[in-house]
Amino acid sequence: MKIFILLVLFYIGYSGNNGQECYCNQLLTEADCLMSQLQCSWNSFKQQCKYETTIYQPQSIIREYCNQFSNDTCNKLKPCESCVSNGPCQLRYGSCSHFTGCTAFVEKDNSKCQQISERCITDGVQCVEIGICDSYKTEIACQQDMNHKWCFWDKNTSKCRYPEKCEELPKTFYQDSQCKSQISDCESSQQGGCQDQTIIYSVSTTSNTSSTTTTQTTTTTTSYNASPSLNQCKDFTLESECIKNLEGSPCYWNENSCKDKVCSIAPKNFKTNKICQNFLSFCITMKEGGCMNNGTCQVANTLEACAKDIFGVDCVWTANGGCIYKNCSLAPTTITSNQDCDSFIKDVCVVKEGGGCRNKECEDLYGSSHVSCWTQKSGCTVGLNSKCAKIKNCEDTTLKGACMEGLNGPCLWIFNQFSNEQPQGKCYSYNSCQSIQWNTDQQCKQVSPFCTTDGTKCIPITQCSETNTNGGCVNGNDGQCIQTVMALNNTQTVCKKFDTCSSAYYLKHEECQNANKNCTTNGLTGCISLFDCSAYKTKESCKINSEKYSCFWNEIQQICRDSICSDYNFNTHQQCNLVVINVKDKCTSDGEQCLVISSCTTYKSKLVCNNAQATEGTCIWSELESQCKVKQCSDISAQNLANCSLELGSCTFDGTKCIQWQLCSNYQTKVACNTMGLDGICFWSKSGSCSLMTSCKSATDDEQACRQANQKCNWLSSGSCEDHQCDSYYKQHGTCTNLQNWNGQSQIICQEKSGNCNYVDPMTLNQKDCYKVSNYWYTWNPTTSKCAICNPQIKPSNNTNGTNTSKNSNNTNSTTGNDNTNSTNSTDSSETLTNQESTSSSFFITYFMLFILIVFI
Repeated sequence: MKIFILLVLFYIGYSGNNGQECYCNQLLTEADCLMSQLQCSWNSFKQQCKYETTIYQPQSIIREYCNQFSNDTCNKLKPCESCVSNGPCQLRYGSCSHFTGCTAFVEKDNSKCQQISERCITDGVQCVEIGICDSYKTEIACQQDMNHKWCFWDKNTSKCRYPEKCEELPKTFYQDSQCKSQISDCESSQQGGCQDQTIIYSVSTTSNTSSTTTTQTTTTTTSYNASPSLNQCKDFTLESECIKNLEGSPCYWNENSCKDKVCSIAPKNFKTNKICQNFLSFCITMKEGGCMNNGTCQVANTLEACAKDIFGVDCVWTANGGCIYKNCSLAPTTITSNQDCDSFIKDVCVVKEGGGCRNKECEDLYGSSHVSCWTQKSGCTVGLNSKCAKIKNCEDTTLKGACMEGLNGPCLWIFNQFSNEQPQGKCYSYNSCQSIQWNTDQQCKQVSPFCTTDGTKCIPITQCSETNTNGGCVNGNDGQCIQTVMALNNTQTVCKKFDTCSSAYYLKHEECQNANKNCTTNGLTGCISLFDCSAYKTKESCKINSEKYSCFWNEIQQICRDSICSDYNFNTHQQCNLVVINVKDKCTSDGEQCLVISSCTTYKSKLVCNNAQATEGTCIWSELESQCKVKQCSDISAQNLANCSLELGSCTFDGTKCIQWQLCSNYQTKVACNTMGLDGICFWSKSGSCSLMTSCKSATDDEQACRQANQKCNWLSSGSCEDHQCDSYYKQHGTCTNLQNWNGQSQIICQEKSGNCNYVDPMTLNQKDCYKVSNYWYTWNPTTSKCAICNPQIKPSNNTNGTNTSKNSNNTNSTTGNDNTNSTNSTDSSETLTNQESTSSSFFITYFMLFILIVFI
């Protein structure tokens, strides 16, 4: 009964989703709203977060993508508000996703295109990518190129080009620098815009009737202010005035005069860094006394000055009398531990073989995510076994978690369901749709709904009328497209916006389907819309109906009708089950022909009974009763755990025979008890009974049960079963994640820092960490400037999470801390639904059942 087990899995998976996650209307900031796992959107006018049914892409996919970049590449905590200017991101419908291409979006306003991506401007109809001037097709787009050089629209040729004359530069220019930045020989004009640079020639003249002679040389006029400032340090004559000059720089009174305060005028009796830095913070002492500007370590010429460079990096004085940067190789070989190397240079060195220190490499670091590794050391990403690794080219990256940033730029992990090469997905170097070399629209749509193909590579969608006919004519930014020929029997193909199927002139069903998926042919004049099967009058039309279910052509009666299962001669259930005949009936096989799936009792022959699947699951033929009946656990031939679960998903093993899955309390043997119950993980007590596991301590006498519950429990070498703490879970599973208690009503919040996983009080989280680190249970309250829980619940009993070990008192108190938070914020969430509950051990049941399905089915 595989259907049964799938239903149980669905129920368990659903019940396992606790009701603690914040609802849209509880999220109080735009950043939290846009990062939600739910379909939330932010109303900027009302400053509210609401549930949105029209969001184009799932928020979980968007969140996963936006979080993958490090802060210096894309600000993952403010989705796309800053990353539109760098990295392959775009902001659309209030959501951040990977950049696809500008032409995918219909916008007539430049500012709206820029909000999507700073790579985009409008051409008056749709967004286009900023490029060279010659690439722009309209006067509206003909503004600037990608290097901020201005363009000129030539009305004579109706083309965009670069300006060739000063007069062709924008009339909005009013400064010489603006003009010269475009054409070096231009200057600003008094009427606005630019003109050729003016050179003024002066003439030398002599008058005989007067003694006055005027002489000038040929020159270009230059204007300047010859009056010196009256507010420089040297202009002050009183010590009381000698504080700051007009620009705010400090002055210094020395030898009865006021001077600019610089390191070089410090008295020669200043002979320590402390004194020099009290004089000016960027000064260091000199060998001969006095001060000088700090710079690199090599600037220092005395041991006293050789402490830190201008940026605070450690320096060290060498035996040769020089100052150099402190590095790990300088550590003495007497250092033999990582702790001592870390003391030598914090977070930089590790011990090397034979003593001494070396620089930390990525492989020396621990981290379970790209961000955690990158923040420890630039150039590192996540590797195997929770260790970090050096980043590679995107194409050489085999871990999805590491497919974020490569040596060759941003990366994107994409699943290609049309390839058997890497069905689990592959890492690609990604900058836009055009980065992916796929040749069908279906493939490119896996990258983004805004991508299609040009027959060679993926490209961003554009208007239907501008779309190619090499496989990209499916949908444009103006709606559905249709590919057709100019007329019946014509060979010239065009793409245009879809109005009706009759605008396509094809005589084959497949051609009409290629033109538009809602079309077939009438076999005479061209394409028609899909209808009921009975409406088709030709065999060529009789393929599928308007609901995409199969049609069947009766050669004798020359009519088209709906398909039935017996129209298909397939010999396996899997083949027949793929046949789609209508919304309610499914097909199976009797070994020779397809038939409608029914109940076991309706199958009247042994052939049908032993081959066909039934609505109840698997059937078996009873020789004694000469009838077909539902297969039971007792009918399984080989009685062991593997076969019990393999033949019937609703069966388990009690040590001697196959039995039906039951509640824990109904199992009579330890073998059955340790295979899982319908109500959760079971444990076998010393008294010889089986019970539902509701805490880790309850499995202290059953190591197998404790290990089954390894998502919550940790089996200690001392022989006891204890609740996981942040660090123990991290060591066992390699992931730093929040730990929920058994009833799902509270959690220990864990955060990874510097390769360690530790408890953190959610009330102390800052705005950028509050929502995500709390696993979406908390949101940032801008009124109180605190991290607040969204769904206050009734306080759990005192023994909830009570098995936390004393070695981590913070973790022990985490439940109480959460409960206090619940109480504190209860008034802020009065409208929150609190009636969603989860079963005690649903998480573990899911994992165990998945194990059974994967291994045995």
